[in-house]
Amino acid sequence: NYGFEVLDEDRPDTPLIITIQNTDELSTGMLRRTTLSSYPVETIRVGIDRSQVDNPVEYRRIRIYDRNIPTVQPLDIQVRVEQAPLTIEGAINRSRPPYVMRFVFLIRDRLGRAVPTITPEDRAKLAFAIEEDDIELAPDETNQFVTGPENLKVNLVLLLDFTGSMYRAGVADPVHPLEPGEAIEQMVEAAKGFIDDIPDTYRIALMEYHDKQQADHLIHGFTTDKQALRDALDAFSLPAGEHGASEIRDTLVAASELLLTEDPNETIPFDDADVRAVVFVTDGWDTSSINTVAQAAQYAKDARVRLYPIGFNAGQSVNSADLVKLSTETGGHVYYAPTAESLGRLLANEKGLALGAPEEPIVGLTATFDICNVGGDTLPWTLEFDHASWLDVDVPHTGTVLPGGCYSIGLQADDAGLLPGNYIEKVRVLSTLTEMQGGEPVSVPLEAVVTLKLQVVAGETPSLTMELSDEPGRVWRELRNQVVLSYISLVQQGQHGYRIRATYTDQGVPYTGQFREDGVYWVGDIRQGQVSLWTTTDFSAGPNSEGVYTAEAYVRADYVPRNISQFRMRFFTTFTPTVDFPETALPGVLAALPNINDATVEIVPDGPLAAWRMVNQGNGVYTVLTEEDTPLQFGVFGTLLKVRFDDVTQLVNAFDGLDEAPYFELGFRLDNTLYHSPASPPSTPSRTKYFAYPGARLNPGAHLVLGVRYHIATPAANPLDLTLMDFDPEDPYAWDPDEDGVLNFDDPAPFDETIPREIVAPRTLTIVAAMTQSSFTLRNERFDPIEWTVAAAPAWLSEPALGTFGTLPPGTVQTMALTVDRTGLGTGLYAGRLVFDTTFGEHTLNINLVVGEP
Repeated sequence: NYGFEVLDEDRPDTPLIITIQNTDELSTGMLRRTTLSSYPVETIRVGIDRSQVDNPVEYRRIRIYDRNIPTVQPLDIQVRVEQAPLTIEGAINRSRPPYVMRFVFLIRDRLGRAVPTITPEDRAKLAFAIEEDDIELAPDETNQFVTGPENLKVNLVLLLDFTGSMYRAGVADPVHPLEPGEAIEQMVEAAKGFIDDIPDTYRIALMEYHDKQQADHLIHGFTTDKQALRDALDAFSLPAGEHGASEIRDTLVAASELLLTEDPNETIPFDDADVRAVVFVTDGWDTSSINTVAQAAQYAKDARVRLYPIGFNAGQSVNSADLVKLSTETGGHVYYAPTAESLGRLLANEKGLALGAPEEPIVGLTATFDICNVGGDTLPWTLEFDHASWLDVDVPHTGTVLPGGCYSIGLQADDAGLLPGNYIEKVRVLSTLTEMQGGEPVSVPLEAVVTLKLQVVAGETPSLTMELSDEPGRVWRELRNQVVLSYISLVQQGQHGYRIRATYTDQGVPYTGQFREDGVYWVGDIRQGQVSLWTTTDFSAGPNSEGVYTAEAYVRADYVPRNISQFRMRFFTTFTPTVDFPETALPGVLAALPNINDATVEIVPDGPLAAWRMVNQGNGVYTVLTEEDTPLQFGVFGTLLKVRFDDVTQLVNAFDGLDEAPYFELGFRLDNTLYHSPASPPSTPSRTKYFAYPGARLNPGAHLVLGVRYHIATPAANPLDLTLMDFDPEDPYAWDPDEDGVLNFDDPAPFDETIPREIVAPRTLTIVAAMTQSSFTLRNERFDPIEWTVAAAPAWLSEPALGTFGTLPPGTVQTMALTVDRTGLGTGLYAGRLVFDTTFGEHTLNINLVVGEP
């Protein structure tokens, strides 16, 4: 009756050897000799946590002993573990027309640690080579782009184990026994810490499993509201008798389905979630699932879902074999937490510096938070803040906190003399921790942040809120170090193999690893660039510190064809009411609509146009350009421009008393005539390019909605539309599809030939014998003001006089009087032309004058 013991392990909470199991996934077993001619044989699997391999080679001893007969001589086996090469996790192909490939993945170094990718300095240590069908891509035929995780869209499911085995986990521990259900409580608290660390833009859903044939696994659907997630965890509970069988694999399939359906079918690739992930706490023992491990892993992989299991059973055995397969097959990673403390380090706080709060952290304008030490070493701490006039911080500003202890800090806000608005102050808690890295002590800086927000509203009691952000757990610390690799494929379409070879240079030493997989490639017109608009403006978050509502939008290039050195863009504001929008409120909203001339448009300083120059042509029209010999890189992507509205308070106030949340829309045009360069046979081929954008032919009528938090206006309504190859950008009506004589760039309704109508109406006017006066209208249904001058008129027309001029703002109609003088005219019909010279060419009113008998 054998058992195992690991010797020479100096860090039992984070051991190098994490599992020792037989083929039944058990850490003990029986060997019985049944014949004299044979000996029993048992295969034993040893699981290693490579993040604990600090040296090029690590040694441990495993002792095998008889659990029932102490006199049996134990046997020691030496385990030798070498550092692994560079590994790439999650590099699953994503493709977008035309031939754009993108991979979001994590790189682990030889110690199993995530390679940092957050800063440009981090990414400068990385280099990549790409092969397609075993042929390396030549850098002079395509381009590759490496970016960090700062703009990733992530949907994540946090899946928790409420089964009977987890309910009883740790109860039989001979050293630190737990009460039934205590392991679940520890898991839930660690999960809350994990939620706190995730960026505010990540969408998180909570799921659980506790018995077979569950009808519903959802605790809370996808949201960015962290407090709602914490409240949902606090509210969820099961009676002791309801903690039943384990359906891990079936629940993982359900979680993958949830992630897949969160992105609608019509979502264009790269506009969907960059990362779909399931982080799940489990002991790995599945007793009731219908799906096999292979089926669950394949389903997740097909849905582009990464699985991140955390093996936790409060000191008891974990089924590591299944967890390793689930993680490695899907581009995830397996973690192990032998104790509740190590689970907390994985999910909530790895380094020990934590922030806490009492049951009532806010009382009036007084806030209290705790500086806590959840690690094993004494931590020094220092407070650092900007000393805002409205905030007073308790002294002292430095101190120490012992392991397991906390130190309370009081904060007092004062709204005296403050104007209405939101006031924000950050208090930083700084500390250091000494760690052993590569056998050497290293001082590691730690930082936690307390964010205070004071809201002052005229005539109301001011309110104070507080957010705490401390050192993350290891899982999030690693997951945040994603790298984004994009390039333009040289293959046409279909399924091909790709290989990514990464080189990471650490302290002057290069390390190499690779990832190989089959991928799907999208066809498309390489001449067709793609531009989209996006925003995160959320009016429900309230005004800024000055009591003013603002709005921001961004112009993003999703794909740029070759030799683009100029853009001409038009922005305009509009409002499309919902079906139930009250008609009586519409005039007030339209009157409060922000004027596009009040917007500030600027080049994004760290975007592809950073070195370009911009010309404001007025009325929302901007030209951005560079030298022709320094165009944008072929295939480049990124945010080009920022559009800022510094005060939309009047618009927001126009929604007061309505059931509708406030919003308005930003429309967009891009001048494709700039890129019209047809062939000149026989020596010059066509160089024509063009861009798809929201509001153009692939997504007509699309506008960006500002005020509802996150919204994106895409260049196509359906991803398949981007694969169409039947459009001729050199067709005479390519940029005037309604053939009304007004180019798309200037046409408010480019697919409606009735808009804009003629500037002068009617076209013909007859003045009968009894009349000396009539009237006509000038109307402007275009984006820009119309300047007009009377350039020609018949001699018998006295009003308007030759040379009369004016300006007609967009959306306005002007009625003009017309007066005739029949003096000296004989009986008959006289025809004349009143000619207007306008911003948009010559426009004519034909006049028929009837002169009767005297």
